[in-house]
Amino acid sequence: MLTEFLTGSTSIGRMRRLSDRTLAIKMAEDGADFCQLYQFFLAHDQDETNAYDCARRICRGGLVEGGAPFTKDVCYLDGLLRVTNFLRVALVKGHLDYAPLFFAGKIEVEDVPLVGRLVREGLARPPDHLPEWARDLSYLTAFMSYSAFLGECDLVAERRRYEDLIARAEAEMP
Repeated sequence: MLTEFLTGSTSIGRMRRLSDRTLAIKMAEDGADFCQLYQFFLAHDQDETNAYDCARRICRGGLVEGGAPFTKDVCYLDGLLRVTNFLRVALVKGHLDYAPLFFAGKIEVEDVPLVGRLVREGLARPPDHLPEWARDLSYLTAFMSYSAFLGECDLVAERRRYEDLIARAEAEMP
């Protein structure tokens, strides 16, 4: 998912689908059955085919009666947050060598320092194939530095300020 963001290939529709599926997983954990999930997706602007497919996706391997959903979509968002936050900290702290290690195989964020050590000691090889954004870390470092900066901003105060500005602009419109 991070690659989708960095390459500009994601969309608000994709993010909405993931967040809707995450909300529906919570509903299923709380006991919502297949029909309730289907209705949830219909109410969130999905057509009948997509609503059915999303409800099926959550119930596959679980219980259609609710209580035991398939939680893969939660893992997507969790992974996005964990990888993004790890890279924000690592790159801001100058650890540019960690980013390419995510392409050494399917590894957990917690494994990156160990894999880095193994590569430095010659016991493992760095990945052979990297996407462009992982080869040129100047953009990724700038992006993560800006992201870290935004994380330090007081969003509540900024939101109030710009909501007031927008309200004034709307009031002045003919």
